[in-house]
Order: sequence, then C-alpha cells, then structure tokens
Amino acid sequence: MQSNLDKQLTLSSFLIREVAEINRKKRKKCNIVLLSSIYGLVGQDISIYEGTNVTENLSYSMIKGAVISLTKQMCSYYTKFGIRVNNVCPGGVLNLNNKKNSKSYNKLLKNYSKRSPIKRMAFPEEVANPIVFLASDNSSYISGISLVVDGGWTSI
Repeated sequence: MQSNLDKQLTLSSFLIREVAEINRKKRKKCNIVLLSSIYGLVGQDISIYEGTNVTENLSYSMIKGAVISLTKQMCSYYTKFGIRVNNVCPGGVLNLNNKKNSKSYNKLLKNYSKRSPIKRMAFPEEVANPIVFLASDNSSYISGISLVVDGGWTSI
C-alpha cells in the first residue's frame, strides 16, 4: 500500500505543485485538471466485483479522496495567481481494449450496469469532454470543483 501511495499520490502531488509554481513564478495563467474517482467521494461498492477477479483496493480510495482535497487546497492558494485547479471524478469507464469475451469483465459490466442509474459505464469521451471543458476558457469562472461524471452513481 505504501508503494501505491508514494507512486500515485506523493509523486503526482509534487509534480502538480511544481507545474503550478513554475507558472506562478512566470506570472503565467494556466488551468490544471486533476483526475480522481467517485471512490474518492463514496466507499467502494464491493458487490459490483462479485464473480470477477477484481478485489477491494483501500489505497485507491484513499488516493482519490486525497486528490479531491489537493484540488481544494491548490485552488485556495493558486487561483489568485490566475492558476485554476479543478478535478473530474468519473465513475466506471468502459475499457475499450478489454477482450469482449472476458468472463470476468463481462460480469463486472453487468454488475455495474445494474447498480448505475444510467444502466451502463461511461464511454471514454464522456469523461474526456468535461476535462476539455475545465481546461478551456469556457470554464474561466470555475476553480476548485470536483466535477462528478458518474451517470448518477453517487446520487443514490
């Protein structure tokens, strides 16, 4: 677990802050969009993994929750320098490279779809489009948010 925290949280937090600091020192405006997960907001629903080879991952939820906090902290400091920091929290995203005949993956898709109000996983572009929006000037008055893109998962 410590290795996961070091690689995915400590290193990425350091790099994100470095990007913000470089832009702050150059007095250059920028938009930083982080990527978290609904599992940074709510506990993992272990039932969707029944019949699959996926198991609960405590460090994943911890890291994703920390990214949400990092977004808020960086916003509170860097926005005054013209550096906006936002975050996207997707729910399950279809893995288009996964073998369609994978029994475990098909079971995960079925379980997830039953649990999700929209009755399916997101297509990759359904997560990419909000990221592009937050990175653009069309969101110029938005900073410090965690935009949930989950087909209603966290609403129930």
